[in-house]
Amino acid sequence: MAGRRRGTVYEEELIDQGFKNNYELTKFLAEKAVRERRNRIPTVIIRPAIVVGNSRTGEIPKFDGPYYMMNFFACFPKGLPLPYVGKGHAEVNLVPVDFIVEATLHLFSEEKALGKTFHLADPEPMKARDIYREIHRRMKGKDPIGITVPDFFVKVALYVPFIRNYFKVIPQVMPYLSHQQHFD
Repeated sequence: MAGRRRGTVYEEELIDQGFKNNYELTKFLAEKAVRERRNRIPTVIIRPAIVVGNSRTGEIPKFDGPYYMMNFFACFPKGLPLPYVGKGHAEVNLVPVDFIVEATLHLFSEEKALGKTFHLADPEPMKARDIYREIHRRMKGKDPIGITVPDFFVKVALYVPFIRNYFKVIPQVMPYLSHQQHFD
């Protein structure tokens, strides 16, 4: 579990350095409980990155994570280009749901995987700005305008219920666009 940790996160590490949200905290606590029992129970720990739709069909298991950007873009007229939000240098590690299923089945069938932890992540993740630009292009038909709104302002604005409800975006997604982490 990575939480607020910066830099490279290794598979066998489990360090409590704070969490971006309660979801991350619950995953940390669950992994901690499993690790305490893995000498008695055959265990393979998987840590999937941010799970997105099926790579072949596009089917989405749930509409959250990077899909919040689509909600945001959809609130504005199609031809209206929007500014970038934040510097966008952070890696955003997205993996399709079918990859997670196939990798999990494979790992659970491998005896040498027992007792180990695996990041199910993209070895070459995109930067937040590149994902933002690509979704913007597909939804708006053009690149964002060449200015950047600091992500801090957007995050603070999203704590205002009217703004959060209008854009259908929660402020808890903002750290994923700026937090510098790499999964080894």
